[in-house]
Amino acid sequence: MDINLEGTGDGIEAATRISADLDIPVVFLTAHDDAETLQRAQGADPFGYLTKPATSVDLANSIQIALTRYRRQKSHHLREIWLEAQLEGVGEGLIAASPEGTIRFINAEGERLLGVSHVEIIGQPFTSAVPLRHRITGQPVQDLGRLAFLHGATMNVGEDYVVNQPAERKI
Repeated sequence: MDINLEGTGDGIEAATRISADLDIPVVFLTAHDDAETLQRAQGADPFGYLTKPATSVDLANSIQIALTRYRRQKSHHLREIWLEAQLEGVGEGLIAASPEGTIRFINAEGERLLGVSHVEIIGQPFTSAVPLRHRITGQPVQDLGRLAFLHGATMNVGEDYVVNQPAERKI
């Protein structure tokens, strides 16, 4: 895609629409090598940016790399969709958090148990979004998630801990 196109828009606008509407990877081939144009082009999320004059080998190599990167991205995205579908199908409440303790996923059963939607909880710190306390001692559990991450373990809360809310619900 060249950045200069005849008509009302330019190649950056066209590339943005092509990527969004048609899911086709774009490589820019342009005479523009200034920082402002490059920054605008990056907003289109291109798979390459070549400045003229470029050889046919340069162009062919850039297209090949772009296609390989696009296929990998597509494959990764499909795996994410499949995994999310599998996690949604689990019959128990499931919450996944980043190593820093930020919630990245909650399935429908987890939403039901906590009485929240994924929109409300995604991005929140685990310890504040899911306030746990020991069922017998009543002590709040603040670092259970971090402890599991440090040990590289999956955290199964089980029967000993409850959500620290007025209406107790086991998770």
